[in-house]
Amino acid sequence: MRILVVDDDPLTLELLGAALRKWGHEVETASDGEEAWKSFQQNPAPMLLSDWMMPLCDGIELCRRIREADSDIYTYFIMITAKRERDDLIAAIEGGADDFLVKPVFIDELRAKIHAGQRILKLQSDLSAQLNKLSIVNMQMRRDLEAAARIQQSLLPTSAPQVPHFACAWFYDPCSHVAGDIMNIIRLDEKTLGIYVLDVAGHGVPAALLAVSVSRILTPQREWGGMLKRPLDEPPYYEIAAPAEVADRLNASFPLTESNRQYFTILYGTLDMRAYEFRYAQAGHPGPLVLWPGGQALDFPRGEAAIGFFENEEYIEKTIALEVGARLFLYSDGVIETANASRDQFGIERLKQAASDSRALPLDQSVAFIRQRVADWRGELEGEDDATLLALEILP
Repeated sequence: MRILVVDDDPLTLELLGAALRKWGHEVETASDGEEAWKSFQQNPAPMLLSDWMMPLCDGIELCRRIREADSDIYTYFIMITAKRERDDLIAAIEGGADDFLVKPVFIDELRAKIHAGQRILKLQSDLSAQLNKLSIVNMQMRRDLEAAARIQQSLLPTSAPQVPHFACAWFYDPCSHVAGDIMNIIRLDEKTLGIYVLDVAGHGVPAALLAVSVSRILTPQREWGGMLKRPLDEPPYYEIAAPAEVADRLNASFPLTESNRQYFTILYGTLDMRAYEFRYAQAGHPGPLVLWPGGQALDFPRGEAAIGFFENEEYIEKTIALEVGARLFLYSDGVIETANASRDQFGIERLKQAASDSRALPLDQSVAFIRQRVADWRGELEGEDDATLLALEILP
């Protein structure tokens, strides 16, 4: 080990240097603190033995400079002093020294102090190496999560279906890189839209994997195993599955078991774009919110149990007769359960008020307004749950 020895007494320098070289160490010497500081700046030593009382720059000042230096290595500092008072020794430790030797220095004590310093430096080196490995692993995990987030984002709608007399808008705010929420709006045929918002219990990668799996089958593409259309042998060769049927099939496909404790809630519905009829089924999910043309906001209750809870759960289909000018909102509970610093939740009434307050705005601006209301309520706090809201308006 390379050791820098600092003392204004040439004889002490010679004796300490000889002992350290005998034990196999590489020794550099300096006759005062200023010389030692210049040497340290050029090539920091992992261990330093310094006299306390020296001209120009004493041991305490040298130690202070070293501790404040921007060095890539830690220097184990042993203070050598003739001071024996308890307050003096405390001052050396508080000044940044790791250990001390009281003059006259005995060789066996010096050897013991050097060995103790070597053990500490080795432990620090080992810890630093482990932290570097963890940093590399953490960086790789972050890159993997960012890649997973991009994949998940690609499953979200990039633009609303181009349907005359209808407007769509949404926000999607995951609380981590990947989310357990997912939503979509799909044109099932020339007169029907499919709409859903689902929320997997939990957060992070496990929740995101289940959300992606479910989204892959909530599609009209039969080659992907889609549940939203049922094949027929005669034209038009398909039949749109009823929302309650979709909920039943999801419940059968994703049972809650001892080995798989994940579950999710969902609201799935179909909108008849000619009759303005919204038919939907819920599985443990918050009900839809309708803002009528006159400005009245009406929320509907939660539905049956979450997907997978009960094998024979019966999902009931409900119907809402909409009209021109009505706005329909589907959302995850992360919206209404957003808490402020006092742990009060945003709640359904504030959501209804935000929808009413932005009624005069275009739908996309109204959704942005609601999103900001939720963010303002949360304040500086980090989001604790994914928050998703999907809105649809019937235009004249």
